[in-house]
Amino acid sequence: MSLSVTFDGGYPVALFIQDKFEKKFSCNFCQGILREPIQSYCGHRFCKRCIDKALNSGHQIMCPQCKQEGVVEAEDSILKVDQLYPDNAMKREMSHIKVRCLNSGCSWQGIFKEYENHASQCKYQMTPCPQCGIPMFQQELEDHKTKKCPKRLVNCKHCNLLSTNADMSEHSKVCPKHPLTCEQCKTKKIPRDRMEDHLNSECPNRKLRCPLDNQMVEASRFAGHVEQSAGTHMLYVIQQTSNVEQRVNQLKERVDNLTGSETGLIAHQHQTTLDRVHQLEDVVRNLATHPMASSGTQVQQVESGEMQIRVRQLEVKTDTFEGVVITLHRDIEQCITTLETIERQRRIDKESIELNQRNIESLERALALKDIKINELEARVEFLEYASYDGILIWKIPEFSKRRLEALQGKPFSIYSPAFYTSRTGYKMCVRLYPNGDGMGKGSHMSLFFVIMRGPYDALLSWPFMQRVTFMLIDQNNRDHVIDSFRVDQTSSSFQRPTSDMNIATGCPLFIPHKRLDDPSYGYVKEDAMYIKTVVDTSNLPVLNDNKKPADISSQKKLTR
Repeated sequence: MSLSVTFDGGYPVALFIQDKFEKKFSCNFCQGILREPIQSYCGHRFCKRCIDKALNSGHQIMCPQCKQEGVVEAEDSILKVDQLYPDNAMKREMSHIKVRCLNSGCSWQGIFKEYENHASQCKYQMTPCPQCGIPMFQQELEDHKTKKCPKRLVNCKHCNLLSTNADMSEHSKVCPKHPLTCEQCKTKKIPRDRMEDHLNSECPNRKLRCPLDNQMVEASRFAGHVEQSAGTHMLYVIQQTSNVEQRVNQLKERVDNLTGSETGLIAHQHQTTLDRVHQLEDVVRNLATHPMASSGTQVQQVESGEMQIRVRQLEVKTDTFEGVVITLHRDIEQCITTLETIERQRRIDKESIELNQRNIESLERALALKDIKINELEARVEFLEYASYDGILIWKIPEFSKRRLEALQGKPFSIYSPAFYTSRTGYKMCVRLYPNGDGMGKGSHMSLFFVIMRGPYDALLSWPFMQRVTFMLIDQNNRDHVIDSFRVDQTSSSFQRPTSDMNIATGCPLFIPHKRLDDPSYGYVKEDAMYIKTVVDTSNLPVLNDNKKPADISSQKKLTR
């Protein structure tokens, strides 16, 4: 399977001080010097980081070196997690090789096992800043992170907002406390969030809009503007006062039928009304302070008096309305308090739900671990149920058609039998079946192999294993069993003392043709089940007698003294 994965787990080859780099020190994925060497079942080596990245890709991975050597059919060339182990021998061999530091400007040389310690402290080591990614010498990194990094966090000196240094210039454009200069009066250091209030009510050069003719007039000249057409302005004030009175009456009617959802709107309308009344009062005071021009008439003076009376009446009504609004404000505050209580309870409930969720997840993990333990115990019970200790195994293979179909599809290629023994303290063995064949028999025969497994008493047994092995495929019609046997090759690694869980399988790749296996005149598969009998010759095996009586053991002790 070709991968679009970049492998970079190893060290650069230039690290070693050698005339010629030895291939055995390189990772078969990244081609660099092995970092935490891992050896596969096929004997090739990889960096731990590279092999982890390959296995995490989700694909079935074949050893690239086996593929290069043309070994593409062997299942042992497929990389599997349970067939990988740390290569400590290679690690020890590499530890004494002379190496150099590859950082520019560094003259350090030493041995390989000292390199990691040097690399972590080398002042010439180029390290990317974790905040901005700019590479720099290790010794400069801390100063850069605190004083020069554009991504370092700083507080705005005006509003104390925490932001990156690079974003601070953009923040200053919208900072509510950033000092500004009024363009009209040139007053400096006015916070941005107060500039609008300054322009509307404080700036001596601000302009006021006349509500009558919509003309913008400087605040210092507004009284003179009103005097120029006092009569017209007075009529406008009377008209607006009447409108305000009508609006107050409407608001009062709405207050009588007020619901909770209208409270905010009424409060806003009340404030608007009060502002309008205060504006009218200012106009009246200005008119009273500045007498009308000589061109004013007696009618205008009368109307002005009537207007003042109406304003006083309006003030009385407004005071009454203020009392109503204060009551509404209290109701609103009570609603806000209730909402805050509900929000606090909601947060408490949310935290409780999150805690319960974490507890559930913890229980689910514990349950999953118990399921794994139960499966392991079930597998052990099944093993003990089928285990034999006389060198004979009768292996029932149920659902054979399903297993054969899975083998055709490549998942899995083979099936392992339960383990059996030559005696309780003897050799541990199993049988490996390839329903679709293996090697010379792939696709045409069913293959059957014998496997020596690592057992608890291997240290007491003689090696290599030298016993005759016989396979028998049982014809359930009791007519024509298929029998094949072989004597082991003592020089083969398959029969030496195991160094892993099991040795390489060996046996009969052409055990029975598929054509004969499928022939209905034979009973090799009935009710979708097959039986295979395996017999290991134990006649000439010395037996470690584990059933001796205590007296026998004590007599042996006396003899050995």
